[in-house]
Amino acid sequence: MLRHPAPILAFTAATLVSACGAAPSAKSPAAARTACEAGAVGPPCALIGTAPEPWRQPDLTGAMQSVPPTRGRPAIVDFWSVDCAPCKRAMPALSALHTERGVPVVGVSLDTNPGRVLSIARDLGVSYPIIIDDQRAVAGRYKIGADVPRLFVVDAHGTVRAVFDGADDAVTRAAAVWETLSRGGE
Repeated sequence: MLRHPAPILAFTAATLVSACGAAPSAKSPAAARTACEAGAVGPPCALIGTAPEPWRQPDLTGAMQSVPPTRGRPAIVDFWSVDCAPCKRAMPALSALHTERGVPVVGVSLDTNPGRVLSIARDLGVSYPIIIDDQRAVAGRYKIGADVPRLFVVDAHGTVRAVFDGADDAVTRAAAVWETLSRGGE
């Protein structure tokens, strides 16, 4: 685990920005929407600048969780599946953001087997809560089809400010989310 990830994450985020053009600003939904309309992530981009209806359900431990996870703070919602290799590669980096930086994260598994989800979460050392969305109640609110991983950065009011798809490696994905949040996340 990285003990001082900020310089590496900032460098990776800067590399992502220079490779892809201007990054969407957390404070500029229009800029983020433009990046999405260029084909970056597809249908979920329609959510940028909107606040999907909140949802509550138990996580793998039975504790009630909200999606998005908090009001009053920026947060990350991570949609994933046990059969998705990029999803699993991203999870340790998201755990580091959650544990080392205090970033609120909730994982939303699209799987139906809680035992398998729990086993993978334990194997990967996931530190954030995970809910199983086998009925696709949350996925529908976030316009998620079968395309995972998909990360949503929401602001303190639950408004989607950025969407990241599974094309990046885990560090790049985490860096992009971290960069968005570090700019104020609103």
